Amino acid sequence: MSVFVASPLHAGSPALAHSASPRLSPGHNAACLSPASTPTAFALPPSADEAAAAPDQFQELVKTLRIFITCVEKYPTDPVAGAVAVRARAPLAQATELCIRGVFEEFGIALSSGDSVSLLSATWFMREFCEASTSARALVNQYGGAQLLGPVLLSPQADKKVIVETIKLLDCLKGCDGILEAIAHSHNGASWVQAQLLWHLRDRVRENFDSMKTASPKNMILAAMTSFQARPDDCTVHDAALTLLADVLSCEEHRSAFAEVQGWQYLLSALELHRGKLELQRRGLQILCQLQRGGAWGGEHTKRSAQVVMCAIEAFQDDSHILEWGLWLLLQLGGLLDVLRVLSQTGEASDIGLGVLHALQRLDWSQMEG
Repeated sequence: MSVFVASPLHAGSPALAHSASPRLSPGHNAACLSPASTPTAFALPPSADEAAAAPDQFQELVKTLRIFITCVEKYPTDPVAGAVAVRARAPLAQATELCIRGVFEEFGIALSSGDSVSLLSATWFMREFCEASTSARALVNQYGGAQLLGPVLLSPQADKKVIVETIKLLDCLKGCDGILEAIAHSHNGASWVQAQLLWHLRDRVRENFDSMKTASPKNMILAAMTSFQARPDDCTVHDAALTLLADVLSCEEHRSAFAEVQGWQYLLSALELHRGKLELQRRGLQILCQLQRGGAWGGEHTKRSAQVVMCAIEAFQDDSHILEWGLWLLLQLGGLLDVLRVLSQTGEASDIGLGVLHALQRLDWSQMEG
């Protein structure tokens, strides 16, 4: 189910406060918190005084339980521990379910009322539950938890801490595909939220690229391209989108996907349109360097690519990244004559000439072989 399709438990709905809660049977396994068909009424929201006193009372209740859990972990083969664990399994499963459901309902209340402090707390709790337990994650998904996250990400009053935690929870619940879907729906929301989604995806790529291979390479490329195109004047989104592209294009499969979805036209047009933006030109040249590694069918774009690189070098001769990456690209693209032509026109003592000579000295010429 889509993250951005209304859930029957959407915020503000009476269903959220009074929806059926799964009853756990006496023999229910705590490792599998799947809702059963028999509903049970959930308690009315506590008063402020009850909520204030509850944490101390709760800690007193769990002291014995904490001791027992520690003993089970240390002595898993102890017969008494095993017998008591069998008896306690179903009540513990129900208590776990009540904690998850309680947080879930507080999330809905906070979302309806606009209470960002409680919303952050509830989102954090849900993420902690879901990251620690697959059964908790399944239960939150069955309650429609992921569907409640769409309105948070699209809210114009979104709090940054809430958004960061929401994106982490969405990733935990729906993985890379959930983040990609959120990016696709974020074009009309706050630009910084879209950038945050792109940065999160980039961080996932850097942490463990293999875990991202379940996502379609084309969808990954399109997420960056459409974000850039949706906000042609937003440098924050541009930087996040191009940085994501530069990272995923380290993989040949993604370089081929880039070519298939008209990535060359998108990239070169962006660099031509934004010639005065240093950060964008840096990212663009970094991407062009990645594309030279093969698989992107760039032969027909050689001349245009060389022109784009030359324009970047001329515009930002004081930037070491532009000069080094640009010169490497020109050598790969057969454009060394362009560099020599600039030197002859400006003179070696000019700012551009000196910058080019210094960059040539720093180049790793072994990269030019073959």
